[in-house]
Amino acid sequence: MAEARLARLFWEALDHAAYLLTDARLWLFDLMHGPEPPIPADEQREGDRKGPEVLPIIDFCAFMASAHERQRTECNRR
Repeated sequence: MAEARLARLFWEALDHAAYLLTDARLWLFDLMHGPEPPIPADEQREGDRKGPEVLPIIDFCAFMASAHERQRTECNRR
């Protein structure tokens, strides 16, 4: 039972070391060659992430005023 725990600990440590080595290699590759250029899907995703910030601001006061003016002119026509 103790040997199984030691074996599991060994393999987990080896897995963690392999992950760190891969991460270091990718970091070094990214450092030498620069990041990937953005693709259209990345730009779309960025636009989706921004959400309501990119929507135009609607001036409801002007809309309400124009609706009120239309209503007033309709009443005056009768």
